Amino acid sequence: MGGMKKPEAQLNASLEDFFNIKVVALSNFEDKPEQFENEVAGLRERIISISTSGEGAAGSTPASGFADYAKKIWDKIKEDKDLDLPHYRIMVAEIRCNKIAEEKYQNFYENRSWLQIEKDAISGAVQGFGAKVSPIIAINLSEYDEEAQHYDETKRDASRKQLIENIMKVVKPTYLSVVEHMRHAIRAKFEEAAVDELKKNGVLVAMKTHKYIIEFKNQLKDAAVKQANWNQDTEQLAQLESEIARTVEGIRATNELLEQQKARKLQINKDKREFWLNSASIGANVLNTAASVASVIMVAGHA
Repeated sequence: MGGMKKPEAQLNASLEDFFNIKVVALSNFEDKPEQFENEVAGLRERIISISTSGEGAAGSTPASGFADYAKKIWDKIKEDKDLDLPHYRIMVAEIRCNKIAEEKYQNFYENRSWLQIEKDAISGAVQGFGAKVSPIIAINLSEYDEEAQHYDETKRDASRKQLIENIMKVVKPTYLSVVEHMRHAIRAKFEEAAVDELKKNGVLVAMKTHKYIIEFKNQLKDAAVKQANWNQDTEQLAQLESEIARTVEGIRATNELLEQQKARKLQINKDKREFWLNSASIGANVLNTAASVASVIMVAGHA
């Protein structure tokens, strides 16, 4: 590998004239990732402390210009094909992308708008749930993409996927709560219409259940979260259809029972009328017979 050219004034200078060389052993990243990160954090603090205190070799590059200086050195290092740079590049990408993803997850989790939506969902349906939640998620994903764009694509995509999964674990329970409120509201609306139909016609004729299903479908679209990969529509629609069917069955069964009770009551009243009519007829016959007997007795007495 070709060496970097030294300035004329430092032709005979050694590396120690520019750097304080200290070797630090770090734990293996793959075997002990947490210990590795802790040791790296400690090393970072040591370097920062040295930079801010002015400690260093005589004639060393000032901190303000070290970035450009280090870049030139790094360009030379990258030209050395014997170095296992991809391994360390992937290692750094995994650490940084995971860290960025964790920050964006916390940003979403603590977002005031999301916290308010989550609170509102407890007491009732949230109108425009999907339109409100999706942009909050999109902002955090966009920030992740921007900050992680220079890292290894495979590790970057894996951390992004995990970020979405973690956010959805928070969003899904609230989404299901919103959908449940909507489904209950549609069912209550149908029940009210069915009872009105029963009062109006005295019998529950074929109800137009399809329009309630369509209304619920539209509400599901309204609640859909753009970044979610779950499909709850089929399950939720089937549940609503089942609930409506049970409602119709229950109303009809109740109506039939009331009609039977009404018929029995009418029959009892009819039987009572017939009884009293028969009793009155019998009473009249008895009176007529008694009168006839009395007349006979009176005639016999005069004789």
